[in-house]
Amino acid sequence: MNKVIKRLTKIDMRKIDDLKNSGIYLEFDENNVLNARAIIFGPEETIYTGSILYFDINFPLDYPFSPLKIKYISNGNNIRIHPNIYTCGKVCLSILGTWPGPQWTSIMDVSCVLLSIKSLLDNNPLYNEPGFTPKNIEHTKISKNYNDIIQHNCIYRLYNKNSKNIPENFKIFEPIINKHFKDNNNYINSVIEKNKNIKKRIEIPLYRISDYIEYNRL
Repeated sequence: MNKVIKRLTKIDMRKIDDLKNSGIYLEFDENNVLNARAIIFGPEETIYTGSILYFDINFPLDYPFSPLKIKYISNGNNIRIHPNIYTCGKVCLSILGTWPGPQWTSIMDVSCVLLSIKSLLDNNPLYNEPGFTPKNIEHTKISKNYNDIIQHNCIYRLYNKNSKNIPENFKIFEPIINKHFKDNNNYINSVIEKNKNIKKRIEIPLYRISDYIEYNRL
């Protein structure tokens, strides 16, 4: 365990300030450094702008030779916000061993995982789903509907609710979250104003999602 703590102190913890520049905030548990928590703010100019995502992190005793464990905290949200991020908390990334592709190596660290998750949050999330392509007209329609649900859900839940109902273990981030809420308020209001006349129910059978979109009630 001492080797893990030494590694975390020498490498992973030193990335905390760098991550802040990317809208990612990381805190280690002062009682057990093998546990940490992080928040990721949705990237600007995407359907995730303004969002606040919560993650629990656990480092195994053989870290960094095995990847860390990370769990998305949905905070009561039952909408799957991304093909690679499940409401049950599972995060699919190849470097975590939960998705096809390049595997974890011991030179990687917690910042690699958090930055990879943030990179998923773009304007075309459904095209991360295997087999989905913008060249397919039906896929394009489904992607547009999914984006409409996600943007509405991001404002209603991941911005409004997640900023007010902060999970107990994440209270340490409250000042940062409050600032984030204020900084994004004008943009969020402009999106609501732009879409204020939209009232429709959208269904995504692929994810068993059925959601009613009405910006005027946000």
